[in-house]
Amino acid sequence: MVKDPVCGMTIREQEAAGSITYKGIKYYFCAPVCKATFLHEPKKYALLNIPGTSNKKHKDDPTQEGKDKQNENN
Repeated sequence: MVKDPVCGMTIREQEAAGSITYKGIKYYFCAPVCKATFLHEPKKYALLNIPGTSNKKHKDDPTQEGKDKQNENN
C-alpha cells in the first residue's frame, strides 16, 4: 500500500492510476488529476510526502509536547 502524495488516499501500487519518479523517489497516484497536480508543483507535494516517512506535524508528537511554549518564551 502507498499513499497518494496529493490527496493522501491509500492505494495499492498495482491499482494506481499513475506514477512518477521524482528525485529518485517513486510516487503513486489514485487518479490522473492527482498526478497532474503533482506535476504542476512537485516540490510542494514531494517534500511533505516522502514515502515511508511520517507526515505528522511535530505538534502531534508527544515527545515534542511543551517545546512550542518553550520556544515562544525565548
